[in-house]
Amino acid sequence: MPGNKKQENIRMKTTIQAWGNASVIRIPPVYKRMLQVNNGDEVEIRIENHALIIEKSNLKEWALRELMEKYDVSTEHEEIELGAEGEEWL
Repeated sequence: MPGNKKQENIRMKTTIQAWGNASVIRIPPVYKRMLQVNNGDEVEIRIENHALIIEKSNLKEWALRELMEKYDVSTEHEEIELGAEGEEWL
């Protein structure tokens, strides 16, 4: 569906509604299909040229375990004592 200009130009009106302390916008099923997202999926939102842009998220969330697997102990250096200036040790 991406690249299909006829479907990408679909316009619909919706209403901003309260949900606790936040606001929500209902996303019609046709838009969810076009974005290839489902309920519970993460999306990225941003403001661009006074428009709210919603895109399927491609940001990677790293788990501590994954980060530690990439850790190379040979890159460690000795602790450097910089001393105290001013009132840091109060």
